[in-house]
Amino acid sequence: MRGLSEIPVYIMNELWGDPSLQYRVGVVMWWISGDDSGFQADLLAAMKKYPGDIYAQVVGRPDQVNCFSNGYAAVFEQARRLGGRYIEPWDYEFVNFTSDNLFED
Repeated sequence: MRGLSEIPVYIMNELWGDPSLQYRVGVVMWWISGDDSGFQADLLAAMKKYPGDIYAQVVGRPDQVNCFSNGYAAVFEQARRLGGRYIEPWDYEFVNFTSDNLFED
Protein backbone atom coordinates (compact mmCIF):
# COMPACT_ATOMS: atom_id res chain seq x y z
CA MET A 1 0.00 0.00 0.00
CA ARG A 2 1.44 3.31 -1.08
CA GLY A 3 2.03 5.94 1.54
CA LEU A 4 2.60 3.75 4.58
CA SER A 5 6.22 4.78 5.01
CA GLU A 6 6.32 8.32 3.71
CA ILE A 7 5.00 10.02 6.84
CA PRO A 8 7.18 8.23 9.43
CA VAL A 9 10.27 8.62 7.22
CA TYR A 10 9.55 12.33 6.87
CA ILE A 11 9.08 12.72 10.64
CA MET A 12 12.23 10.85 11.62
CA ASN A 13 14.35 12.79 9.12
CA GLU A 14 12.85 16.16 10.10
CA LEU A 15 13.46 15.50 13.77
CA TRP A 16 17.03 14.38 13.08
CA GLY A 17 17.66 17.59 11.16
CA ASP A 18 16.16 19.86 13.83
CA PRO A 19 19.13 21.79 15.29
CA SER A 20 17.37 22.32 18.62
CA LEU A 21 17.45 18.55 19.24
CA GLN A 22 21.23 18.40 18.66
CA TYR A 23 21.08 14.99 16.94
CA ARG A 24 19.59 13.31 20.01
CA VAL A 25 16.74 11.56 18.21
CA GLY A 26 16.20 7.84 18.03
CA VAL A 27 13.55 5.81 16.24
CA VAL A 28 11.70 2.74 17.43
CA MET A 29 10.17 -0.19 15.59
CA TRP A 30 7.65 -2.24 17.54
CA TRP A 31 7.47 -5.09 15.05
CA ILE A 32 10.99 -6.40 14.47
CA SER A 33 10.51 -9.88 13.01
CA GLY A 34 13.63 -10.67 11.01
CA ASP A 35 11.93 -10.10 7.65
CA ASP A 36 13.25 -7.17 5.59
CA SER A 37 10.89 -7.72 2.68
CA GLY A 38 7.60 -7.99 4.50
CA PHE A 39 5.66 -5.44 6.48
CA GLN A 40 6.79 -1.87 5.70
CA ALA A 41 9.91 -2.78 3.75
CA ASP A 42 10.31 0.87 2.68
CA LEU A 43 10.37 2.03 6.29
CA LEU A 44 12.97 -0.62 7.14
CA ALA A 45 15.13 0.56 4.24
CA ALA A 46 14.92 4.15 5.55
CA MET A 47 15.81 3.01 9.05
CA LYS A 48 18.96 1.30 7.72
CA LYS A 49 20.09 4.71 6.49
CA TYR A 50 19.03 6.58 9.63
CA PRO A 51 22.06 8.11 11.40
CA GLY A 52 20.50 8.16 14.88
CA ASP A 53 19.87 5.37 17.36
CA ILE A 54 17.49 2.55 16.46
CA TYR A 55 15.50 0.69 19.08
CA ALA A 56 13.22 -2.30 18.55
CA GLN A 57 10.70 -4.49 20.29
CA VAL A 58 10.28 -8.06 19.06
CA VAL A 59 6.93 -8.67 17.40
CA GLY A 60 6.20 -11.86 19.34
CA ARG A 61 7.52 -14.73 21.42
CA PRO A 62 9.69 -17.44 19.83
CA ASP A 63 6.88 -19.97 20.21
CA GLN A 64 4.65 -17.78 18.02
CA VAL A 65 6.22 -19.12 14.84
CA ASN A 66 3.73 -17.35 12.57
CA CYS A 67 5.43 -14.07 13.57
CA PHE A 68 8.85 -15.14 12.25
CA SER A 69 8.92 -16.29 8.63
CA ASN A 70 12.73 -16.56 8.78
CA GLY A 71 12.91 -18.01 12.30
CA TYR A 72 13.37 -16.29 15.65
CA ALA A 73 17.16 -15.94 15.29
CA ALA A 74 16.58 -13.75 12.22
CA VAL A 75 15.26 -11.03 14.55
CA PHE A 76 18.72 -10.55 16.02
CA GLU A 77 20.36 -10.65 12.59
CA GLN A 78 17.94 -7.98 11.39
CA ALA A 79 18.71 -5.82 14.44
CA ARG A 80 22.40 -6.03 13.57
CA ARG A 81 21.73 -5.09 9.93
CA LEU A 82 19.74 -2.08 11.10
CA GLY A 83 22.48 -1.06 13.50
CA GLY A 84 20.08 -1.42 16.40
CA ARG A 85 21.23 0.01 19.71
CA TYR A 86 18.63 -1.79 21.83
CA ILE A 87 16.29 -4.71 21.22
CA GLU A 88 13.53 -5.72 23.61
CA PRO A 89 12.32 -9.31 23.54
CA TRP A 90 9.29 -10.41 25.54
CA ASP A 91 9.83 -11.50 29.14
CA TYR A 92 8.73 -15.01 28.08
CA GLU A 93 12.25 -15.69 26.80
CA PHE A 94 13.86 -14.75 30.11
CA VAL A 95 11.35 -16.57 32.30
CA ASN A 96 11.53 -19.76 30.20
CA PHE A 97 15.19 -19.49 29.09
CA THR A 98 14.18 -20.11 25.48
CA SER A 99 16.82 -18.03 23.72
CA ASP A 100 19.81 -17.72 26.02
CA ASN A 101 22.27 -18.59 23.23
CA LEU A 102 20.89 -15.75 21.07
CA PHE A 103 21.11 -13.28 23.93
CA GLU A 104 24.70 -14.26 24.70
CA ASP A 105 25.66 -13.74 21.06
